Amino acid sequence: MPKVHWVLLVIAVLFVGLVSSTRAPESTAAPALPPRGGELIVGKDQEAPGLDPAKNPASAAIRIFDLLYSRLTRLDNEMRPRPDLAERWRISPNGKIYTFWLRKGVKFHNGRELTSEDVKYTYERIINPETGSIARSFFAVIDKIDTPDKYTVIFLLKDPFAPFLVNTASAWAGVVAREVVEQNRGDLNKVAAGSGPFKLEEWSPENRTVLVRNPDYYIPGQPVLDKVTFLIMREESARIAALRTGRIHFTVLTAAGLDTLKGSSIIKVVSGPTLSYGYLGMNVAREPFNQLKVRQAVNYAVDRKEIIDTVYRGHAKVTGPVPSALTEWAIDVSDNPFYKTDINKAKQLMAEAGVPNGFKTTIMAMATIPAQVESAQVIQSQLKKIGIEAEIQPLEVGVYVDNWRRKAMLMMVGGNNGGTNPDRAVAFFFSTRGSANVWNFSDERIDELAARAPTLTSRVAAKQLYDEAQRRIIELAPNLFLANPNDFIAYRPGVLGYKPMPDQTFQYLMETSLAR
Repeated sequence: MPKVHWVLLVIAVLFVGLVSSTRAPESTAAPALPPRGGELIVGKDQEAPGLDPAKNPASAAIRIFDLLYSRLTRLDNEMRPRPDLAERWRISPNGKIYTFWLRKGVKFHNGRELTSEDVKYTYERIINPETGSIARSFFAVIDKIDTPDKYTVIFLLKDPFAPFLVNTASAWAGVVAREVVEQNRGDLNKVAAGSGPFKLEEWSPENRTVLVRNPDYYIPGQPVLDKVTFLIMREESARIAALRTGRIHFTVLTAAGLDTLKGSSIIKVVSGPTLSYGYLGMNVAREPFNQLKVRQAVNYAVDRKEIIDTVYRGHAKVTGPVPSALTEWAIDVSDNPFYKTDINKAKQLMAEAGVPNGFKTTIMAMATIPAQVESAQVIQSQLKKIGIEAEIQPLEVGVYVDNWRRKAMLMMVGGNNGGTNPDRAVAFFFSTRGSANVWNFSDERIDELAARAPTLTSRVAAKQLYDEAQRRIIELAPNLFLANPNDFIAYRPGVLGYKPMPDQTFQYLMETSLAR
């Protein structure tokens, strides 16, 4: 897998001043056809809390509905926007008008043709506050959507917004069929209303999810597989054993699992940098975390190197709000004073905050993700050194996401996908109106920077603002950014054509085949 050359290519797309037209690349040679058909069985470490593309932030959900829905654009494995439903697009010179021309003849899974009205309905659903969409802040800049004909969609923005194009590739922007949404009273968590490469055949929560090939998919010959079955297997040891015996073909590993499979002559493991990071979040509306000095004390007590060495077995890097893998936009935190573990400084700040003897608190973590539970355990031990007694609360994915949504945590260990652009890493998570700002965090200066930076056509000028925003987020400490880990995918011989994605989706399962 290429390491980080894709980062520079992403930047060129994000901050263009004018894009006249983009079309799908044309092939000059007919590739050899892969073996067609078969069922790929995937060992999945956690269950999706729901399948509505607008509402579910969990990676376990995204990896499923990413295959069920098409969107205007789609990211390739170098994280560049490519045509999906839109054959081509044009951006006006002032950066405020985006025109997309749709493919003709694309069908929803219910057999109806997808049109510009479906795109309009989807985006209006996303930005409607009543929907509760996780992607609402991605598209809050939309002022109006016009559909002059069946295959043309025009977005008129309130202001120039450089990340708009790449945001149309988000899995949360999957285009939905209005009638299916209405038949299910606005809830797509248990059904699918998409036009993607696979159709939902069965979802048996906590057991298995079965997707079957969409025979009407617009790309000839894709998907190659007849069926993809996801089996819930929470224990990594069970998934590794199932890989070895052939019960499953494919799974995600932790760093510990990678060590277990070292030297295997049967199982292939691929790894690469991701756009994700682990974090420790604090609810700034709840005592004592409403005090800056307490949050900073926690920051000085946490030793990130110990977390990287023990939890990630060294397969991770220290990171700030923008994942370190996104090198063009990530700031260098190596000399940042808040990244220096200093127990004496932490105790001093606790005393100044009026809690010299510490306090009791809780740390929520997703029980099905070992890195979260292990990170919480390391942090629990580190916080004891400054008098903080933290009880770890391992939660099932649905309960965890519900607490996240309701802002019901005191402290929470989690993982974020920082995305392919700094706007997502800064505004989405930390601006006052950010859809994923669940920390009750609000800072006027960060709001100003988050609003101004994406309107700039100069990458240099935008970077200055994003750099300032990152440093300020670190100083104000609503989150501690722990590590930017590598991703590990393991699969058996005979699995052909799979490519890992830096955003950790399973998009390339639509090109994957099984040797016969």
